Amino acid sequence: MDRFFHERLSSKPLGLFRLLWGVFLVFYLIDGWWVMHLYSGAEGLRYQGWMPEGRYTNGFWSLFQWASNGSPWFELVYGAALLSAVAMALGWWVRVTSVVAWVCLNSLITPLAWGFAGVDFIVSTMTFLMMVASLGGHSAHWYALRRESSGDGTAPAWIYRVFQVQLCFIYFFSGLWKVTSDVWQNGTAMHFALGWTASSSRVDFSLITQYPVVNALLTHGVMLFELVVFPFLIWFAGTRRWVLVLGLAFHLGVWILMDLAVFGGVVIVYYACFLTPTETEMIVDGVSNRIKGFKEWWLSPVGKTDDAT
Repeated sequence: MDRFFHERLSSKPLGLFRLLWGVFLVFYLIDGWWVMHLYSGAEGLRYQGWMPEGRYTNGFWSLFQWASNGSPWFELVYGAALLSAVAMALGWWVRVTSVVAWVCLNSLITPLAWGFAGVDFIVSTMTFLMMVASLGGHSAHWYALRRESSGDGTAPAWIYRVFQVQLCFIYFFSGLWKVTSDVWQNGTAMHFALGWTASSSRVDFSLITQYPVVNALLTHGVMLFELVVFPFLIWFAGTRRWVLVLGLAFHLGVWILMDLAVFGGVVIVYYACFLTPTETEMIVDGVSNRIKGFKEWWLSPVGKTDDAT
């Protein structure tokens, strides 16, 4: 157990994780701007008497406790959150920007519990864990993808374990809740889910609802993946890659069938913590080569390609 938490591991996956999480936060904030502004903007619901103060903060501390009607407080908090997410993605002052990101993001997300899904609080929790990990370890491991990074190229294992165990808990307790639900037990949950989301889904798969056996297989397959496959098999070297590939397919299917992209994005970023240094280098080098190739093509003279042919 001591080795599980305290051994030194390559910091490359953490560098990729930091980059992906910063990019995700940027898209998350841009996508959620309208609803955050609806609740916390200068003329938002808080100031219209729709939300009592207790419901607005849900008992949590928030920067908007000092805001007043008509003030530019929302723009300041939102702008700070967005800039800190960009800085985190670029690897700038990660210890500082991770704190700013969590404080601002938590203030923006807190009122959303009044009418929105728990995935927003998963985002807030993950940003909090990022802050704790940044403050608790050497900052060099967050810059592992940068050529000028310092340090010995390793990071304490507990930083990985924090995020890995958190994701396993999310899957396991999600599956545990499904076990207590009648529609998941009798195999009809996917029937209702596909029928309910048919109008908003990218592809209409409502035809599947006409086949009870298929619905039962999908329903119990989801429960099996969340309860057993990921939380337990992800820890074994022989099954780790298969579990990650299955997880990617699972969340891609959820995105296509039910248009739930945010939760899938969070989870896929988490997956970076389960990668090996070699796998991380393959991903980074592959993306870098494609970007470099596109840059060379874009900057090349117009007639150069034609002359060569």
